Amino acid sequence: MTMISKNMFWKLLNICIISLICLSYFTFAYPSEAGTCDVDKMVNSPHGSYAVESNGGFSINTTTLTSPKIKISISGPESIKGLLIYVQNDKGEHFGEFNNANSLLKFKSCGKDGKKNTLTHNSKEEKKLPLDFEWSPESGYTNGTVRAIVLVSFSKWYKLDNLAISS
Repeated sequence: MTMISKNMFWKLLNICIISLICLSYFTFAYPSEAGTCDVDKMVNSPHGSYAVESNGGFSINTTTLTSPKIKISISGPESIKGLLIYVQNDKGEHFGEFNNANSLLKFKSCGKDGKKNTLTHNSKEEKKLPLDFEWSPESGYTNGTVRAIVLVSFSKWYKLDNLAISS
């Protein structure tokens, strides 16, 4: 068995540590949630280089429930593993509140009020589509934009077309 010198051992250890630090810097996908609160930051991050230019056949639809609640649905051609979805006002702030999340999703605190204004995945398990969410606006709401990105695999991301909603 060949022995490596102490000097060589420390050099290899330093290379491994530096590599791990670099990898952690460039990784924006987390198995337990989206790494950011902003769809555009995900697309424009180094990891976003995997974002496919089209919506991949995925879409957002809305249906008015008992006013003012709105059902927001994500549908598409295949199951997803990750997601980030929120409603944004004209100032770019997340607002309103999602009222439900299934066992594979969780609320993400985004914004100053810490409400349940953003949903993300809580695991990398497959999520069958369509996914339906109930969303309630804040009082005085007039309009907003639903924004979302879905992850099919580590190398296939789709930014969904924004959907304008109004009261």
